[in-house]
Amino acid sequence: FTIGSASTSHFQGYIDELRIIKGFAVWSTESSFTPPSIPYSSSIVAPTISSIADQTINENTTSSAINFTVTDTNVQALTITCISSDESILNANGIVFSGDNVYSDGSTYTVAATTVETSVTLTITPETDQAGYIFLTIMVTDSDNMTVSSSFSLTIAANNNDNRRTVLMLHMDDDLLSDSSSKSHTIVINGDANRAMGQGKFGDAAYFDGDSDYLEVNVDEDFQWGTGDFTIDFWIKTEIYDNESEHYFSLGSSTNPSSLDIYRIRSEAPSVGGKLTILSVVDGNNTTIFTPVLMNDHEAWHHIALTRKNKIFYVFFDGSKITNMAS
Repeated sequence: FTIGSASTSHFQGYIDELRIIKGFAVWSTESSFTPPSIPYSSSIVAPTISSIADQTINENTTSSAINFTVTDTNVQALTITCISSDESILNANGIVFSGDNVYSDGSTYTVAATTVETSVTLTITPETDQAGYIFLTIMVTDSDNMTVSSSFSLTIAANNNDNRRTVLMLHMDDDLLSDSSSKSHTIVINGDANRAMGQGKFGDAAYFDGDSDYLEVNVDEDFQWGTGDFTIDFWIKTEIYDNESEHYFSLGSSTNPSSLDIYRIRSEAPSVGGKLTILSVVDGNNTTIFTPVLMNDHEAWHHIALTRKNKIFYVFFDGSKITNMAS
């Protein structure tokens, strides 16, 4: 097959826009036609990739098989790449493509695609001890540099196995009311706050007599959470009080750029009790979460938990969610 003459009768001139069509005869029914005045359109067709559902996996695990398909009308080898929105959580080392028609040279993945859907399997292994929410984009490129993509979100759910994320743990079971977390923060005892032996929910407890008693912990990076997730929880047994408010936990203060308070505020007559309340102050903007819980049970212990996940506050009382609010 030659274009131009390979014999001694060589062609001298120009040839342009040569086309061959198999299985169809153009103009066969016409007595005449007007030759095209513009170039023929290209028959190159971009490959296709199926959609991929959003995924959720647990921290320090590998995902199950994530399956998708690709096709290519031009029947070419396609290059597959995956782009992570946060490589500190997931980078190229944790991304593996596989399948009967998938090949790798150690750095690049290709798939031998046809007009029939070709299956590709993706498995994901995030970095150790990393959790969060990222976007992944799978890109498929053919030899004509035509690219298609499919994007999905990946949620890596954090866990607190072996308490490795716990930055403060006060069992209140020694005279110094020490922090038994791996961080070993210094606890400063103010006023007459003290260890009350045998008075706790689990053994001992810290006792505050209502007269300038409090524990103080220096705020370092362990307690600077930004917009991230966190959990604060504790057991409490209240006594009768007459003040307008009574604070159980305070991070920062109203004069600082950001603060967080868990307290009860009197909503009834003196000595009757007060409602459990949460106050968050960020850059001078207050978010107050009022709850229906009346803190006036002087006999029983109750569990209070405040968590924030994906910028939503959740308040729990004795294990039941009582309210939530955007932070």
